[in-house]
Amino acid sequence: MKRKKGRKTNRKRERREHTNVWMDMIQENPGFMDYIARNHPVDETRMKLLRNILLSWERGGKEEEIYLYGSLIRGEDLMARQIFLWLLGMAEEMKQSVREECM
Repeated sequence: MKRKKGRKTNRKRERREHTNVWMDMIQENPGFMDYIARNHPVDETRMKLLRNILLSWERGGKEEEIYLYGSLIRGEDLMARQIFLWLLGMAEEMKQSVREECM
């Protein structure tokens, strides 16, 4: 039983580390999001909202904005849906880690 929990914890830690790399890259290179917006035609409002979510990730409290981002997805935009699901998953993991730290 402990091995499974340890593996699960390691996977969570790895996902957080990968997310931290992405967040650092986005925060250190503000032009990165502009590059994506120019090369992949997307809704400008949704892109600005995504930029705000990612740039202020450490402050937390982004769940409402994440759901707003999800509500702006139209049609068959698979990439936007994947980003939405990823954001929800990371927000949930962040909440769980805060709960664990409080205990």
